[in-house]
Amino acid sequence: STSGCLELSFHYYLFGTSTTMEIRVHAITAGGSLGDPLFTVTGNQGKGWKPAVVRLEGTGNIQFVIVGKYGETPETDVAVDAVCIQKLKNISEGRFLFAVIVFFPEHPV
Repeated sequence: STSGCLELSFHYYLFGTSTTMEIRVHAITAGGSLGDPLFTVTGNQGKGWKPAVVRLEGTGNIQFVIVGKYGETPETDVAVDAVCIQKLKNISEGRFLFAVIVFFPEHPV
């Protein structure tokens, strides 16, 4: 198991006319549920990749989940790249899991 601080870093791209597109980051322990997000960004963030850093302090086996949601319009670009998980100082060896979940709109684009 892990104790101390983990850092999840990545770049995201949210561009388009949709106001409901979003990217969220959750952390769960083995067998847990998503719960409240640690990071959320919604709507058009302009052209270009934006950096994001999420730090989590705790213990146990941790799974980071990045959730990307397309918006209500066809002009929706949602992407994540350059994902990295680092153990910050004073952290024992542990197991880190990562998942990306993308929700598509109910109607095809």
